[in-house]
This record gives sequence, structure tokens and C-alpha cells, in this order.
Amino acid sequence: MKRLNLVWVLLIAVSLVISACQPAVETIEVEKEVVKTEVVEKVVEVEKQPTEEQSFSTPHPILSDVRVRQAMAYC
Repeated sequence: MKRLNLVWVLLIAVSLVISACQPAVETIEVEKEVVKTEVVEKVVEVEKQPTEEQSFSTPHPILSDVRVRQAMAYC
């Protein structure tokens, strides 16, 4: 029984020594260049010029009344 315990103690001691004597690991640092890409949305607003016929027409029935348009102009 004493021999078995002695073997276990020696086995544990040897495993601790071996695990403590691991070779040194060399670390290498690598720099990476990060490239950012940006998506740019271009918004183009096109202003449509009304023709002479459209500039004086009033498609909405409320705006067809001259008094309503004059009241809005006075405001």
C-alpha cells in the first residue's frame, strides 16, 4: 500500500514538473490595415417647371375660388 501511494506521489510530482517546464511560446504581433468603405447615396431633386397652362390652373376645388386665394395671399 505504501508503494502504491509512493508511486502516485512520484507520478503527480513528475507531471507537475513536466507541465511547469513547457517550452516558451513566442508571440508574433501582426498589424492589419483596415480599409473602410462608405456607401454614399446621391439624391438628386428635379424641380419640374410648370407650363403656362399648369401655372394658372387650380386642380383643387377649394383653391378654385378667387376669394380663398386672395385670403391666403393676405395672410
